[in-house]
Amino acid sequence: MQEKCITHSASVASSQLLPFVSDFVATDVYIDCGSQTRYHDESDRYWDADNGYTETGDNKDIQLHSSPNSTQLDTLRVFPKHKRNCYTLPAEASSTPLGEVTYLIRASFYYGNYDGHSHPPTFELEVEGMKWATIVTSNTEPQFYELLYYSKKENISVCLVQTKHKQFPFINALELQSLSYQFSSPYSFVDEENTTWLTSYRYRYGANASDWILGYPDDDDNRIWEPNTPAGLKPVSIPSFTYCDDDGLPHSVLSQAIEALNPTDTIDLPFTFNGSHDFQHYVKAYFSSNIDQLETRTFDFYINDDYISTINTMYESCTLAHARVHSKGTLNVQLRPKGNSTLSPFISGIEIYTALPDIATKEKKKKKDLGLLIGLPIGLVLGLILLPGLILLLLILRRPKTRPTQGQALTTGQQQEANPQRSVSSQIPPVIPSQNAEIPVSSNGNGDQTWVNHGVDMKEVEELLELHHTSMRA
Repeated sequence: MQEKCITHSASVASSQLLPFVSDFVATDVYIDCGSQTRYHDESDRYWDADNGYTETGDNKDIQLHSSPNSTQLDTLRVFPKHKRNCYTLPAEASSTPLGEVTYLIRASFYYGNYDGHSHPPTFELEVEGMKWATIVTSNTEPQFYELLYYSKKENISVCLVQTKHKQFPFINALELQSLSYQFSSPYSFVDEENTTWLTSYRYRYGANASDWILGYPDDDDNRIWEPNTPAGLKPVSIPSFTYCDDDGLPHSVLSQAIEALNPTDTIDLPFTFNGSHDFQHYVKAYFSSNIDQLETRTFDFYINDDYISTINTMYESCTLAHARVHSKGTLNVQLRPKGNSTLSPFISGIEIYTALPDIATKEKKKKKDLGLLIGLPIGLVLGLILLPGLILLLLILRRPKTRPTQGQALTTGQQQEANPQRSVSSQIPPVIPSQNAEIPVSSNGNGDQTWVNHGVDMKEVEELLELHHTSMRA
């Protein structure tokens, strides 16, 4: 069952007020990898050099500048030695009143032909010893990988792992930002049960290819927005609307959009994910408005053919819809027009987050393993204490029953005389085993017997054989 919600600008839908602690200030970490200097940027963030966070690697400058242009992408640190090279990021969870913090971890990669070989490498990215992503770098385009991570640790490790011969891992920037003690946050869906999420997609629709939003100061929540205009859809500008007071969304995201070519057309937006197992996603879609009071723009919002909500954009307003959904590796977002709509479906932006169960359950597994390590010795000691008693109990239960007394045998013989028509086999009294004796199991017709030790008293056996021969002679 899908969780879904739709709100308008008059309410704060997915923001959640978080605890405010006046005497706690989290220390965010911003590393300009490969840089030789430390500096403050235009949003007053302090960017540090690699020293103190990693002990390996070489600093390099790129040869081809990227679009978008960013100071942090101009340098990188490459790791030609060792298969795994790690950064240790100081976290603040141990010093918080609750002992836990949600972090945004972002790693940025831009090859820029720094080595002159025009051969961008592929390698793996890890966090806390678990795979985060496979990084396939580009000669012309930067890659940004974001992780929302709920942690109680004093330090968080981020590692780069070489997976192919002569393809050396590198990194341009690494950020660790505390989210738990903001007054409101677009990441309020992160909780103790679902602790680790990837930012799979974050698009601003209708913008030019070079118009990236690279976090601060354009986005108050430090989000990176990639421009995107799918084929077959028309980019449009939104000249005027009431500012959308939800998630601190940048004005530039809502000032543009894409729309279907005709009012009866459906917008299809497919999204794919590596793997075919069951994925859990959190989806947020943003719809601004460029209609006048005489027009209507109404359409249904579907994800994988599941109805989420009806979008009815109003005059000079914006609308947010969000839902928790599952997939098997593909999400298909559809905007289906309603019959009474005079304008085409359209959309301004979308964010899709994907849960990572392997990392999310790592701490719980460690606790279970620790419980097993503690429980095994305790169980062994208890077993050694109880084992002798159990053995004694089994010996008592398995003791042989007492054989019949001589008086019981005579009574049986008297019953035999009262019933002379019974067969020979039925006239032999039942043999009750006792310890360390042999009993006959077969005869060859000449009186010779085959004997087997079966715990029967020899005197009793002789009495039975004598009775048997007497019967045969009669």
